[in-house]
Amino acid sequence: MVSILNNQKVFDCFLYFDEDVLLDFRLNILNKYVDYFVIVESIYNHKGKKKKLNFRIKKFKKFEKKLFILNRKIDRRN
Repeated sequence: MVSILNNQKVFDCFLYFDEDVLLDFRLNILNKYVDYFVIVESIYNHKGKKKKLNFRIKKFKKFEKKLFILNRKIDRRN
């Protein structure tokens, strides 16, 4: 059983808007438990209005090798 668990990876997924402080806490607290962090950011807010992408990898260089950044364009008409 232990050998099976050793081959599994733990992913933490986070929907990002502009919460740098919250993300910093999350990354630092979960770092020793998580293999990869998935950060998802859209060019639309929750009301469907366009917004700029706010995530800056420079602020989180310490975690760069563990981060997957997904920038999504979601067409709300579909």
